[in-house]
Amino acid sequence: MRNRKRRETIYLDTSVVGAYFDERMPERQALTREFWKKLKEFDIFISELVLDELRRIRDKKLQRVVLNLVKGFEKLDSTPEVEDL
Repeated sequence: MRNRKRRETIYLDTSVVGAYFDERMPERQALTREFWKKLKEFDIFISELVLDELRRIRDKKLQRVVLNLVKGFEKLDSTPEVEDL
């Protein structure tokens, strides 16, 4: 077994995903999209709670686009502690 170089991890919450699409704040959106391009350098995690929030997006077209954006990130299961947090 080869030693795999350990990569840093990033947890994405709903606000980061939302900033990717938030046209009301163009500078924030641009910075988020630049950040997104660098995500391949990290191990990315997203929680089931965040996915639940994203699934509640009322605009179905936007919902599909958003869920596609986070597809492939490792999903963290919910625990009572996480839900309390």
